[in-house]
Amino acid sequence: GTNPDTTGRATATTPSPACGQVSVNYRDSVVNISNCSVVIYRIWTASIAAKPNLISSCIQRIEKTDNTPPLFLHCQPDITASPGPDCKVKVDWYVPIAEDACGAVNTTSNYLPLQEFTPGFYTVLYVATDGCGNSAQCSFTITVTDSCCNKPPTISCPADATVCPGSSIDPSIT
Repeated sequence: GTNPDTTGRATATTPSPACGQVSVNYRDSVVNISNCSVVIYRIWTASIAAKPNLISSCIQRIEKTDNTPPLFLHCQPDITASPGPDCKVKVDWYVPIAEDACGAVNTTSNYLPLQEFTPGFYTVLYVATDGCGNSAQCSFTITVTDSCCNKPPTISCPADATVCPGSSIDPSIT
């Protein structure tokens, strides 16, 4: 926040101990407000008890800006999956969650859980963006093995046949 304990306090000294105690006060003037930035001019004044109309002042500029990207709380580790006989597999994962200290986060991805994949390598990318345009990324790789295409075909032979000598052995005739 803008509490002087956080942003700092002005200090003042009396010109002479005989003048009494110094009083230091401030007032804030907000000059620029947007969703992502606030600029405050803090006007500090110092006066002494003996002559309260003798005032010294200084201005402190305080800027509250969101330039910190969201933070992913967890990013999915890489995944390896084996496809079924149709050379496809639906891959599921935990959707990464992002948080932002200054507000809401919009998260997008190029792939979704339970999407169907064929053999190959896929980089899943999640991007979290806050209302001020700060963004963070989380990515992992899905590897779908080529196991469905590395097996020999299955073959079934016809039953044994006995034919007369000189008969055709063309499979379309037997």
